[in-house]
Amino acid sequence: ITLECNTSGLRQQMGECLPNEDLFRFYYELGGRDVTIGSDAHKAKDLGTNFKEATEMLRSIGFNKLAKFELRKKDFYKL
Repeated sequence: ITLECNTSGLRQQMGECLPNEDLFRFYYELGGRDVTIGSDAHKAKDLGTNFKEATEMLRSIGFNKLAKFELRKKDFYKL
């Protein structure tokens, strides 16, 4: 399973990634290591918004790589 850290919540009133940090910590504690980041942008100005904050949160938990998908194939790069 690859869990997406969606940054759209940081642009909205809730002010946190979706799912939130607690769920990412739980996923990590259970052995989950595959994460990706998305901005759920519906406007060009929102594309990639808050990726720095999401990356910092994921690093603080212990994640050290991000998953990316190309032609339905998963690959990783350093976080």
